[in-house]
Amino acid sequence: RGEPPPYPPGSESMLSAMRAFELTYDAYAEAQRTMERYWSLVYVRQEALATIDAEVIRDNLVRLDGVPVVAKVASLPELAAGTRVRLSVERIDLYDLLLDLVFVEVVEVVPA
Repeated sequence: RGEPPPYPPGSESMLSAMRAFELTYDAYAEAQRTMERYWSLVYVRQEALATIDAEVIRDNLVRLDGVPVVAKVASLPELAAGTRVRLSVERIDLYDLLLDLVFVEVVEVVPA
């Protein structure tokens, strides 16, 4: 169109605006993650789930079935990623957004 760009290359004001956007976006994303975890834990508590099935992601990290929660399980034995396990729900802390889980049994082993 023959017009000069609103911001010249390397413009401090453009870089500042981009950084402000990134910081705001990160803050909203963190708020969303916190809200999602809170309501997921409320759901687990309301349903009075004593046990819940999950899939091992790696090491002691699991993804729960039916709720968008990833949690660490200290008592989880060394299992291959993808292994299905059953966990006991020991404690739910809505203030700190903590979910204490204990390994119960392997539900399904993933073939190597």
